[in-house]
Amino acid sequence: MSTTTTTTLSVKEFLTETINSHQLVIFSKSYCPHSNKAKFAIHKLRVIYHSVEVDNLDKGEELLDELEALTGQRKVPIIFIDGEFVGDVNKFLEKIESGEVQKKLGVNPIPWD
Repeated sequence: MSTTTTTTLSVKEFLTETINSHQLVIFSKSYCPHSNKAKFAIHKLRVIYHSVEVDNLDKGEELLDELEALTGQRKVPIIFIDGEFVGDVNKFLEKIESGEVQKKLGVNPIPWD
């Protein structure tokens, strides 16, 4: 995880920089089962990703406000690939099953059981 924090940038700048600096970004909460499910799926793909644990940030609620303004979604996980909002965990898993995520990330499709 990056050392950039919301203390050196505005929340909106932090969000924009984070989304644009990493191919795969997940905004999550450390205790959230849906976030953990998405992270497990990412680990299964064996790709590098950037995770922002919103509940560990001083300005986490402000970050969720900005994410909601950007995506229409406030509930985590909120996932981006190549700067594009993917959706919630269910949409993300659907796109893995279809091979769309692997194609965007440039990885070989894997059996998904």
